[in-house]
Amino acid sequence: MQEKYSEPGLDFQIPRGYQGLVGRVTYDYRLRYLAEVNMGYNGSENFPDGNRYGFFPALSLGWVITEEPFFPANNFLTFFKIRGSYGEVGNDRIGGNRFLYLPSVFNPSAGGYYFGDYGSGQYQHYSGAQEGNIGNPLVTWERAQKSNIGLESGFFSDMLSINLDYFIENRNNILTNLGTVPDLVQASLPAVNIGEVENKGYEVEVQFRNNLGRLNYWINGSYSKAKNEIKFQDEPTRAHEWLQRTGHPVGQHWGLVSDGFYNTEEDLAGAPSSQYASELQLGDIKYLDQNDDGVIDENDQVPIGYSQLPQIIYGVSVGGNYRGFDFSILFQGAEKSSTNIDQMGAWAFDTDWRNATTRHLERWTPERYAAGEPITYPRVELSPTPGKHNYVSSDFWLEDTSYLRVKNVEVAYSFRSGVLETIGIRNLRIYANGNNLFTWSNMNSPFDPEAPGGRGEFYPQMRVYNMGINIQF
Repeated sequence: MQEKYSEPGLDFQIPRGYQGLVGRVTYDYRLRYLAEVNMGYNGSENFPDGNRYGFFPALSLGWVITEEPFFPANNFLTFFKIRGSYGEVGNDRIGGNRFLYLPSVFNPSAGGYYFGDYGSGQYQHYSGAQEGNIGNPLVTWERAQKSNIGLESGFFSDMLSINLDYFIENRNNILTNLGTVPDLVQASLPAVNIGEVENKGYEVEVQFRNNLGRLNYWINGSYSKAKNEIKFQDEPTRAHEWLQRTGHPVGQHWGLVSDGFYNTEEDLAGAPSSQYASELQLGDIKYLDQNDDGVIDENDQVPIGYSQLPQIIYGVSVGGNYRGFDFSILFQGAEKSSTNIDQMGAWAFDTDWRNATTRHLERWTPERYAAGEPITYPRVELSPTPGKHNYVSSDFWLEDTSYLRVKNVEVAYSFRSGVLETIGIRNLRIYANGNNLFTWSNMNSPFDPEAPGGRGEFYPQMRVYNMGINIQF
């Protein structure tokens, strides 16, 4: 494969180019022993000479035990297969910077230096040249090593089938920015191939087919659980161990841990000071002082909730047919995921004092607290601002996005051919279906759990109904 194309707007008007060579060898001995070897040798213009090409092999093996002569014929276990695979793949997407390996030019008027004591009259700025982006001549492919072992089985003449998979993916050479270079190095350093992430988990698939008289039906279910972990990134040693990002999932939320509200003057008297407020007030959110230093600041941030990407995904589909009728329904769900809602998506009177909703009716007031009424929102401020005490990143604004959705439902009727064939119609089917019909979610906000978090500026999931006729001549 060779590809070369150009379009307006490409960097320096230079056409893009790729080259690749792929090959595959498969082997099958009497449906009993299975093997396949794949290879890819790919070149990308995003890398310099010497690192431009990458070799990516893959191997998979399978053994169908039920095809062995020694395996007894029976109606209980009718199919059983063990398989395993190992492969490597590469990624050449480097953040849109096609020529990361090349340095940019010096800018003679953008740089400058300060000399003298700060705050004195001798502290002056002197102009000077500033170096642009430094190139990375060693940039190369991001690589992923994927391993999988699985079992496939069929029972009761394949009426029931169960498939199990366990997988591990180790991704290295991830292009990431350096985090341990001090600001004394006044240069735009390039990203380097040093990041490492591990992702592992398992999948289960179950299928069942049967009939009750003229009713044929099937049930399919799937469940997968996967968790990734940052094995290495270039980050400085932070003040406390719980602040380190290494060892946590990609996209992990970080923030303060809330502990109710400041309800009385006694609460305020014993409260730690807050870096995010000049003075705490009644109705403010109370946060845990993780390091007991008497100050609520960034050193009290800990991992909160889960990442936006669910660790668990599952689905169940049911369907069947009876005489000319057929039906199907699909349930889809996810668990162990979180999203952060902020600004106009959650805060009262944000964005020119708008966005007051019914959720703000349970705001903190002295009267509501004295009456023992439920309080789920801090005191109202006319100008909530990111970074202020009540609006700093915390689990207070983090929402559980676990959900179960009726993803699709369809009902149809197919007319028998008989009379239709006389007018040239071989098959006629009338159907009605709907997508995204119902969703059960733990979210307090009126947003779709699959939508991104933040201000709520996203297009919602659409509920769609269809009716139609399918005619075949």
